[in-house]
Amino acid sequence: MNTPIIYNLGSLNLDRVFRVPHIASPGETLAASSLTTYPGGKGANQSVALARAGARVVHIGRIGTDGQMLRERLADEGVDVRHVVEMSDTPSGQAIIQVDDQGQNSIVILAGANGAITAADIEAALADAPACSWLLAQNETSCVGDAMRLAKQRGLKVAFNPAPADERVRGYPAELVDLWCLNEMEHRLLHDLLPRELASDQEVLLTRGAGGPRCGGRMAKCICRPSPLKLSTPRRPAIRSWVTTWPVSLRANRPRPVSKEPSAPQRFA
Repeated sequence: MNTPIIYNLGSLNLDRVFRVPHIASPGETLAASSLTTYPGGKGANQSVALARAGARVVHIGRIGTDGQMLRERLADEGVDVRHVVEMSDTPSGQAIIQVDDQGQNSIVILAGANGAITAADIEAALADAPACSWLLAQNETSCVGDAMRLAKQRGLKVAFNPAPADERVRGYPAELVDLWCLNEMEHRLLHDLLPRELASDQEVLLTRGAGGPRCGGRMAKCICRPSPLKLSTPRRPAIRSWVTTWPVSLRANRPRPVSKEPSAPQRFA
């Protein structure tokens, strides 16, 4: 019997944190007291969380020559990084973060290599995927729709965390998703972004802050009625396994932080 694998098409970011006395105003030049670089990205954090929960995880992504830290830290956590491609002409994804003395922050994001993932990358990663496996995707990379189609062609289940929940979601083959992983804000936004004619057997994993994730029933009901869902016990063993493995990563799309400072960004240790 083949062992299921989670193939995570996910972002890989270098989080560059500048400590400043206050958030810079337009036109202001401000001296930072320190700069610290952390490995991050929603995709990377979810791969780490799933690996820590005991899942077999293959990460699909791209980095620049500046992103060796990202690949190494994933590998240290037990994530398969054979399909993390290094580019010589594009930087890794970046988050430029100002954090002031009161813990407020301001963040600028550059997609970088996350936006250069190709369908060929995904085909190579899924070439030998056991049919009992899952594709996981967020909305921070290129080729999300292509990945869903390729996964389905190979018999994989598809889990989608549409974060950020923006206009790009309209262009994805929503009917191919088996499991939607949503927080309450994404649940509300998807009411306007997705068609009403979704398959009745699509499951929803709804996160509710400190309450953690719960199965929220069928996706068609979720989209047609953007009110709080009646939470229930997941119906299928595959869905129950996701409830088991996702509490860490989906509570805030991050595993435990390395620092207890309230101003520290959330990232994998």
